[in-house]
Order: sequence, then structure tokens, then C-alpha cells
Amino acid sequence: MSISKKKFVLFIFAAVICVFIIHLSHSQKPTTHHHSLHSTSLSLIKSTNQASIYKASIVKQYKQKQPTFVQGIVYDKDKLYTSSGGYGKSFIRQSSLTTGKITRQRHIRKSLFAEGITIFHNKLYQIFWHQQHGAIYNTSTLDKIGQFAYQGQGWGLPNNSRYLIMSNGSSQLVFLDPKHKFSVAKRHNITAPWGPIDNLNSLFYHDHII
Repeated sequence: MSISKKKFVLFIFAAVICVFIIHLSHSQKPTTHHHSLHSTSLSLIKSTNQASIYKASIVKQYKQKQPTFVQGIVYDKDKLYTSSGGYGKSFIRQSSLTTGKITRQRHIRKSLFAEGITIFHNKLYQIFWHQQHGAIYNTSTLDKIGQFAYQGQGWGLPNNSRYLIMSNGSSQLVFLDPKHKFSVAKRHNITAPWGPIDNLNSLFYHDHII
């Protein structure tokens, strides 16, 4: 991911360019690997057996400050939250969506590589690449107020108001339940007619669509 040293143009919702937008299916099939979990195959297939591919169009552009290595991004009202990655360079930032002015910024310790973020029940959640734990922040101050553990790598992190939905670089989405110590509530395998879709990374969730 290469970003200009001066400024970058933030594409809201169109930021995920040429990425499949995946419909959540309600069909489930049992798994022999996770006896206490539900494993569901999500498919891009419509009733016509065609992959559901959407074209994104840019509706508005916002300039933001550099430098950043964007790994996660989310906005709430007029506030934009950015998770910037890199060992020794990671930080989490709060800025004005409309003006780009930085209002808060918190540097992450050198051993962590910042990844996806999401706002869940008025708290900001952030995961890290290989460290198998995440941080919880106050959305107003960016003060760290907690942390949580998970297994595997951490990549993207939206939520559906009930679960944190984490990608890990594979074709599987992991649903973490904050009400039950962030245990895995279920897993979804993402497929297309030609097979699994690996390297799932930046994710957004809206109206039952990831």
C-alpha cells in the first residue's frame, strides 16, 4: 500500500477499491473442527450463480494529514479515526473529517503493528497484526481503557452491533463476542464460484453487508 508523502485523498466507503462486497448468508453447516462454534460458508453467488460484484463510486473526497500507513479507518459524526501501521511507527489518530485537523493522536509501542479499528458501543477497538491482542480506547480522549485477547493474526475489524468481525488474512471471518470475554461466537468462510477468497483485509459493515 503506497501513500503520498504529502497528502492522501480519503475515499469514504469507496476506499475498498475493486474488493468484493460480501452478502451475509443465514445458511449454516456444521463443522467437525470447532464443536462449540457455528461455521458458515458465505458465498458471493446470487440465485443466478453469478458473483455479487458491486462498482463503487466516489461521492465525496476529504484531505487528511500525512504521514500515514492506513490499516484501519472509521468515522463517527465529524470525527475520523485512523489506525496507522508499521513497527515503531504505529499510531491511532482522531481528526476532523471535514478539515483534516488532528485533534488527538496516540503512539503505539514499537513492538506492535497497528491494524483494523472499529467503534463498538461508544468505545474504540483496535487490533494488532501478530500480537494476538487488541486495545480498547475512549473515543473522546483516546485514553486506553482496556484490552482483549484473540487467536491468530489481526487484520480488518468492523462490527455488526453484536460482534466484532475480524479478518486474519485467510478466507475466514471470525466473530468475537465482547459480552463473553471476546470468545469466538462463529466463523464464516468466504467463497466465490471459483473457491475461497483469501487475504481478506480491510472490511466495512453496513446494513447486513460486509
